[in-house]
Amino acid sequence: MLTSFLSNGSSSSSSSHPTARSGEVDPEPADASLPRSLRHVQSFETSAYSVIGIPTSPKADQEFNGLGRTGAIDGPDAAACRLFKPLPPQPQQPYQHSTPRKIFSKIFGIGNGGNGSVRGKSKRVSIRRDADVDDADYPLDGEEGELIDDEACFVDAKEVSGFDILSQLPDELALHVISQLDLHSLIACLSVCHNWRALCLDPQVWRDLFMRQKGWKVNTALAAWKASQRTPAPPFITYSPSTVSRRLSLSFTLPSLASRRLSQYSTSSNPPLTRPLSLVLPTWDEGTVPLSLDWKALYTTRRELEQRWRSKSYKPQSLKLSDHRDSVYCLEFDSIHNVLVTGSRDKTIKIWSLTTGELRQTLKDHHSGSVLCLKAIAAEGFMVSGSSDRTIIVWELGGLGKESGEVTGTVKRVLSGHAGGVLDLRVDENWIVSCSKDAVVRVWSRHTLEPYCDLMGHEGPVNAVGLQGDHVISASGDGKMILWDLQTRSKVRTFEGHDRGLACVEFKGDHIISGSNDRKIKIWSASTGECLHTVSGHDLLVRAISFDAESGKLISASYDKTVKVWDLDGGEIVVGKKTNVTATCVREFKDYHTSHIFDVKFDARRIVSSSHDENIVILDFGEDLDTSLFL
Repeated sequence: MLTSFLSNGSSSSSSSHPTARSGEVDPEPADASLPRSLRHVQSFETSAYSVIGIPTSPKADQEFNGLGRTGAIDGPDAAACRLFKPLPPQPQQPYQHSTPRKIFSKIFGIGNGGNGSVRGKSKRVSIRRDADVDDADYPLDGEEGELIDDEACFVDAKEVSGFDILSQLPDELALHVISQLDLHSLIACLSVCHNWRALCLDPQVWRDLFMRQKGWKVNTALAAWKASQRTPAPPFITYSPSTVSRRLSLSFTLPSLASRRLSQYSTSSNPPLTRPLSLVLPTWDEGTVPLSLDWKALYTTRRELEQRWRSKSYKPQSLKLSDHRDSVYCLEFDSIHNVLVTGSRDKTIKIWSLTTGELRQTLKDHHSGSVLCLKAIAAEGFMVSGSSDRTIIVWELGGLGKESGEVTGTVKRVLSGHAGGVLDLRVDENWIVSCSKDAVVRVWSRHTLEPYCDLMGHEGPVNAVGLQGDHVISASGDGKMILWDLQTRSKVRTFEGHDRGLACVEFKGDHIISGSNDRKIKIWSASTGECLHTVSGHDLLVRAISFDAESGKLISASYDKTVKVWDLDGGEIVVGKKTNVTATCVREFKDYHTSHIFDVKFDARRIVSSSHDENIVILDFGEDLDTSLFL
């Protein structure tokens, strides 16, 4: 049911809510002036028919055929009609709460007859509408059975009444209540009534449901731009001024409660509203996303994408790029700008189209050694690269905003100072951080491109660094990690626990994740220094890791030629509580590379890896899906 609903966005209301055929007018009930939720609802006891039994003998069948039958009914309906007897007309009495009345009488008789028994093997269930109906109208003689007080079921007979509280709330509050539901509850509410269905399909509900999912993010700037380009506006459920009679005309899958309610006040001079409540109100604030997008479709697409990541039966589409002439040590990609940048032992940097694999530019003759690391910020046209020639080059890139065509790369500055090859780099809005075989971490001002400080404390090559705010984490071949404070230019704490040298590190929030030559991945708390969890699964050195703290998704790449996808406790890692952290291997990808894997990155749609086999492999989980807004 869940899959069919999400995949069939244009389906109308369920069969339990029939609408009038063209040209017909529904008869108005006597209490039509009241809200529908407060109209009288008949109870079970006021039904026009009473179930009185099931024939079990020819004689009994003849008796049943004569009870209240008018006209001949043949075929499969005949047996059903024998189960019902029209009750004599009853005068309308004001409802009064009375003592419980006998409604059900179960008679079980086997063997000898007698008082309170039935001869033969028979079972009867008698349902009576009221106690004042003459017992002579029922076949309850010695042959058919009799009422037995000891076996009767007493039910407090009272009128069924109630009201729909959501219909009494203001639009904003009703939407807020529905917006707290999870997906399965939301789908269940779709079948309650037209009012609830309109609430459940409002775009605000689906936007809130989307935003509550861990790790689900959208590009707010692109979303705002797409919303502004949507002309004409998407059709929503249209409500005519006769909404009082709850007559709906379904034309799309995103109806609006505001359209239904405000149309009650429409006149012939005021056309019915066709926009959702979210469009009547301001569409979005800074930092949020517009409600005018098709949020149900976005949720459906994102959910399908996530299921592909986790389904071992799904094989992502793969694209192999093979233009480097030696090992590909590092990579960066930006799906928004459709750009992939790679650095190689062949001393070149190549810029590719992420979607098509087209080679758009090769930057060469700038580094005199292998390009070991690089970081790029495509939105700013900024890139830095580090090499075994012991230099760092600051680049200015042009043409990245175009879908295709040549990209330009201009050297802005060459940074020198390391005494060994530059092994890793990190960049943010304030700092450029580099590490080297010389066991030193160097920090540069990004604004002035001048050295800020040197951080020394390791006894071996510093293979990887992480940067977050004014804190730097360094991972070394000596098996240790050190957390540094850039404001005080001093050491905060040292992390020890790996059996061999470290090769990679990620620093996100309070989480520090390290990969080592001991084939293990460790999760640490930056604030306490405690090792929260150790992940095992690779057969050789863990060379690269990429981590999203919001979703808890971790990608690792190893010299064992595999890429693994891990789920770290659903993304909710409790600091300082080791027992609350778990890691589950969701997927494993092998046979895509034929040698050591050096680097790996991922986003909502792709995993990109580079290897000693000179190839870059793109695994795409979003084939045939519009994932342009997902981050």
